[in-house]
Amino acid sequence: MLLAELIKEKDYIERSIYNLQDRIVDLSVGRDEEQEDISGYLDQLNELYKKHQKFSISIERAKHNAVIKVNDARPSLADAIAIKESMEHKLQMFKDMMLGFTRRQREGIGELRIDTDVLYNNIENLRLDIKTISGEIDYALWNVEVS
Repeated sequence: MLLAELIKEKDYIERSIYNLQDRIVDLSVGRDEEQEDISGYLDQLNELYKKHQKFSISIERAKHNAVIKVNDARPSLADAIAIKESMEHKLQMFKDMMLGFTRRQREGIGELRIDTDVLYNNIENLRLDIKTISGEIDYALWNVEVS
């Protein structure tokens, strides 16, 4: 099975867990004297969690074992995902700074004393880097076999 397919299956199991959880809550609280036995639902919930755990372990193992090529580096897939998340956080920080500059300038606190071109260049370079690493991650997800 491909890693991307395994991730989709895990997502389906998560949705099933949430739906079953809602069903159990709905059945657990009521006013009518006839109560439906929820023990079968609890057993199903436990089985779904066992499957979820198995899929989670397989996914994480595959991410750590898979190696991708990003520029000249060859990080594991898990490392590449962590790098991407860090880059996205940095991008958001730069965007927030731009909004802060704009807001402070509009409030009349003072004149802008930073070269926004440098900041825009950083933002655009980060967007490009994120797009590149995202493409490599997506490619790896659809080409890594999971045993």
